[in-house]
Amino acid sequence: MWTLTWRLILAVLVFPFTGVVVITLVVLGGAKVLSSHDVMVISLIAGAAAASALIGVVYEWFEHRSAPVSVLAYLMIGIAAVLVIAGTLAFATAPSPRNTRRPSVSGTPQVTSVLGAEPGRWNEPRRDLDFLYKWQRCGASCDDIVGATARSYVVRQSDLGKRIRVLIQAESRSPGWREFASNTAYSSETPLITR
Repeated sequence: MWTLTWRLILAVLVFPFTGVVVITLVVLGGAKVLSSHDVMVISLIAGAAAASALIGVVYEWFEHRSAPVSVLAYLMIGIAAVLVIAGTLAFATAPSPRNTRRPSVSGTPQVTSVLGAEPGRWNEPRRDLDFLYKWQRCGASCDDIVGATARSYVVRQSDLGKRIRVLIQAESRSPGWREFASNTAYSSETPLITR
């Protein structure tokens, strides 16, 4: 008779949760939401969870393979594990744009002047990409400037004595079912902002 040991309970709990998360993310594509780093972390966690549970199921199978009911139960859980792992691999290999030359900032670093962001180079043609911009003010640390998400930025009085940089993420204009936003690419900081 099939008994629920802790390994099988783990498998039963892990597979549905992991499977739903991975399949949902694969279907949604993750574009505009996840960077390739996020994809890697989620894939490692999902893959490790599924593989651990699968090892537990295989162990149980060899321990109790004489029980007829166990054969079907182990087979079903094993198939679920394979599907979860396959989904995780599909998720983990999703393509994303990659920065090959870092972004830059143009313009005069003075209060009221306009700074412009140059996206740099990417491994996909720029005409096929959309860019998300985020400007930061840097002192001892760099902090986001509220509302500064356009390609250009008008230097403010509050920036005086600070440095400015821009963060850029790239997204495919026609995302496929497994395409994701790029990791964040950082420009170098401007000289100190003056009057």
